[in-house]
Amino acid sequence: RNCDKQLSRRVREFLIASKQTQRRQRESGILLLMSPALQGEVAQQSHHALLNGIYYFRGASADCVLQISLAIQTRCFAPREMVWQTHLNVVYTGLAAVRGVIKMRSQVWNEDFIVLNTALRRLDPACALTFLEVFQLERDLLFDLLDNPTFAKERRKVRRAALFLAIRRWLVLNHKTVRSERHQSRSPDAPPADQGA
Repeated sequence: RNCDKQLSRRVREFLIASKQTQRRQRESGILLLMSPALQGEVAQQSHHALLNGIYYFRGASADCVLQISLAIQTRCFAPREMVWQTHLNVVYTGLAAVRGVIKMRSQVWNEDFIVLNTALRRLDPACALTFLEVFQLERDLLFDLLDNPTFAKERRKVRRAALFLAIRRWLVLNHKTVRSERHQSRSPDAPPADQGA
């Protein structure tokens, strides 16, 4: 009520744009009231296509997809708002810019969130270019549900992916360090000593 006109307009636009998000959040509560069989079918329909875009989730069992779907949270961001979260992010609606790359529906960033060592992750923020709605999954929630012996196959696949991502990132960082050291050794700060005749 005490906001200026520009801020009031932005708030109204955000609330209107987030109506679908609010509806999906209500549907998540309804999902918990369904039978396990129906829960699995609904989860497959609503999130399977999105999760299938993440290579280490492909081929996951219907029950695993269901548990991941229940752990996913929906977040909304206004245009030009920065997204700093280090969770897995999947675009549902809108556009985001990440490291100069435009992310559209079903596209992902922070897929390396499964790597334990944060120094080996790419933690660049995203910028919402339009009203942005993303599905987010936290690392701790993912590994808590993968501790279930039923999901041993999925856990092994995620662990292998995390190891591969960590090694690849370490190699990239190590190469940059070696190249920087070579460059510094070729360009010493001190001028060369004069040679006497």
